[in-house]
Amino acid sequence: QIDPEKLLARIDYLEENRAVYPKCSRNGAIVR
Repeated sequence: QIDPEKLLARIDYLEENRAVYPKCSRNGAIVR
């Protein structure tokens, strides 16, 4: 079961990183 708060925190984390690393792989890992 997914914890919505953790999911939102992860989305915020990915959004922040997307500003730095525009390309993200499908599973959310950072692609340089």
